Amino acid sequence: MIIASPKAESNTVFFANIAEAAQAALCARQIASLSGVKIFLCDTTGECEKFFVRISAFLKLENAKTEVKILPHPASPDDPENFEIFCERSGTLNAMKAGGDLLVITTPDAIFSEAPAEIESIKLELGQKISIEELKNKFSNFGYYNEVLCEGPGQFSIRGSLVDVYPIAAQSPYRIDFFGDEIDSIRTFDPDTQLSDGAKENSLNIDSFSKSESTILAYTFLQNKAASWFFLEPLRLSLEYPEIFGVFEKSQDLRENFNAIFEKRIGDNFYGVSSLAEGGEIFKNAKTENFFTEDLQEYRPIANSENIGFERFSAENELRNNFLK
Repeated sequence: MIIASPKAESNTVFFANIAEAAQAALCARQIASLSGVKIFLCDTTGECEKFFVRISAFLKLENAKTEVKILPHPASPDDPENFEIFCERSGTLNAMKAGGDLLVITTPDAIFSEAPAEIESIKLELGQKISIEELKNKFSNFGYYNEVLCEGPGQFSIRGSLVDVYPIAAQSPYRIDFFGDEIDSIRTFDPDTQLSDGAKENSLNIDSFSKSESTILAYTFLQNKAASWFFLEPLRLSLEYPEIFGVFEKSQDLRENFNAIFEKRIGDNFYGVSSLAEGGEIFKNAKTENFFTEDLQEYRPIANSENIGFERFSAENELRNNFLK
């Protein structure tokens, strides 16, 4: 088996010997300097969630306007979190298709997972002309439920000139106020109190919950737009996902993997970030850059959890022994 690697003409950089505590900060600075869609690959879902928090924080320090999303792997139909995962995937895939300043944190198997070829969506904007009845029919066709109160993703409700909708990929529901057939305002509201928090929006994207029969691989939502790829600990990724990074010369399995991406997307940027000095076969031909970093362990003001109270116990024990003397 041969491990696939980017072509010589691609922009490929490997950041070596980066302490784990500094990886998110380094990546955030690099991401903030790039335009378009960025794909950040971790080995597990847990790592994705951890770096989502870290990179988001460092991007704020960089004053970057990059939108950060997670692309999870599809859940099985009997998984209790199937609906939430589908909602999150739909929003991320549509964002990848739209392009813009976006960071997608995912795993190799998720970026090569199958997804509906078409995820229908609608964009609503201030001043747009559309009747409430037309919008109601659109939401119903999207698979949304018409409820008395809009409290969860995939629901909507209508009260006079107010239309409440909770897009499946949104963090909160939205209240659309109509003046006749014209959208007069769009704002978020609290699903528990049903009160608006005053945050106004100029536009709103609403994704469909309906699934198309045909499927494509998730990474193809990038279409022909240039993208930047970040591989966190590339050597570990290639070892844990050999079927996604490997090139099997005599294999009958014709599924696409990273060899296809490296072959087709020569104009993309590829970055490897590792605490090791080597990037494995993936970055064997990459330009290596070194930054001085160090672990935070020596600077931690709080002792390890197993030592909490030990110093006090030792001090009290010493006083007790001195008293008995």
